[in-house]
Amino acid sequence: MRICCCCDTCSLLFAIFRNVALYDFLVPPHKALIKDFLCHDGGASSIAYAPSHQLIISAGKKGDMCVFDVRQRALLQTLTAHADAVKCLAIAQNEEFFASGGADGSVKLWDVSVPRQRSAFNDEHVKTSFFRTAGSGVQQVLLAAHSSQLFSCGADGLVKWRVLSS
Repeated sequence: MRICCCCDTCSLLFAIFRNVALYDFLVPPHKALIKDFLCHDGGASSIAYAPSHQLIISAGKKGDMCVFDVRQRALLQTLTAHADAVKCLAIAQNEEFFASGGADGSVKLWDVSVPRQRSAFNDEHVKTSFFRTAGSGVQQVLLAAHSSQLFSCGADGLVKWRVLSS
């Protein structure tokens, strides 16, 4: 289960199995579930929240990502993101874009306002053995320093740093 704090209130997002659930803990427990979304066949692997856009982004174990509008409580878009599971998400501080890291070893950047791929760094973290590709790709991504730097680490045992162009 992945948990993400949402807003300034006592709201939480949970990524559980196939569900993304939004809870409000300022109301009685029987009314706490605000909305749940069934979106990922293989289960949700990561979740992120963009507060100024009021968007929830969830990542699936089959390479898909879903973008939800919190205000409308609706699924806006489903994206085919990676060839394998999406392992992690990170939203830039300015919320103009977000990064996804996949088990396929690639790191991709996406626009937030109109979710579409901005750029891709394929085979960024691919662990290979003598006979075949091994490991599980990107483990974590981080967008830092006013969203101009991208850090990633992976199953290859490396931490990589990129300065992003504007």
